[in-house]
Amino acid sequence: MDTEEMFNLKSRTTYLAEAIESTKAMIEANRAMTEALRRKLEINERRIGEINQILNC
Repeated sequence: MDTEEMFNLKSRTTYLAEAIESTKAMIEANRAMTEALRRKLEINERRIGEINQILNC
């Protein structure tokens, strides 16, 4: 393998490593957002239940 091929391989490897780290960060952000939305949904479901109880009285 000559110098240019090694440089190209290193460049591609670096690019892929950065892409993997970026993807990991996006996955973690999506997990956090999913959890926040799950909590918000639970709150809204409780509120709907409370409103239904008031309306059914």
